[in-house]
Amino acid sequence: MSPTRFLCCLPARLGVFLFSLVETLGAGFLAAVLIILLIHNQENHDLSMTKFTMIACIGWAVVAVAVCLTSFAGFMGAILRNARGVRAYSTAIAWLFGVQVIWGIVGIVALWVEPKELLKACTAAGHEALCSSHLEEAKGIVTGAIVVLTLVHAYQFHVVSSYAIELELVRDNRESILGRSKYAPVGLVEPMMGQNSSYAYADAPHSYGPSYA
Repeated sequence: MSPTRFLCCLPARLGVFLFSLVETLGAGFLAAVLIILLIHNQENHDLSMTKFTMIACIGWAVVAVAVCLTSFAGFMGAILRNARGVRAYSTAIAWLFGVQVIWGIVGIVALWVEPKELLKACTAAGHEALCSSHLEEAKGIVTGAIVVLTLVHAYQFHVVSSYAIELELVRDNRESILGRSKYAPVGLVEPMMGQNSSYAYADAPHSYGPSYA
């Protein structure tokens, strides 16, 4: 198996390192912003958010926290070249990718189906004309960002899972060479060919061949 590459020519380890680092920082920042926004709205009720929009924000906050934690695990796995850590990161990415697709669809629906709530929250500051003129542009930018992030996440899963397989192969080869294979040795199932028989010249009269005396 040829070594996995990141961006065609760079080592996959570098890709896992960069992906996990950027995702840890980005997801942590997004989670903090969403949590602060939800707590602030719960205390002051100054944002007109429907129940559907509230559920979407809570879902994104939960996903962001999970991504931040698993990305940090992948970051440490890339530094230590630990197959288990990278494999756990890859598995988490696979699950989170599915969740990201679902909540991405939910976010796009909330953005395009209920734009009045966004416009109402924006115009509360007294900039109705500015909000109305830039609402469609903002919707397009956010939708494009969701699609691009989903594609990047898919490529990220490819790189991380390939590097996890590479580390697992290296680990298995090393354990095989050092005699620490995870498979226990199996004894002989069937006996050797031939039956057990006594040595022909074991008795005294025939110790040195037949005697004719």
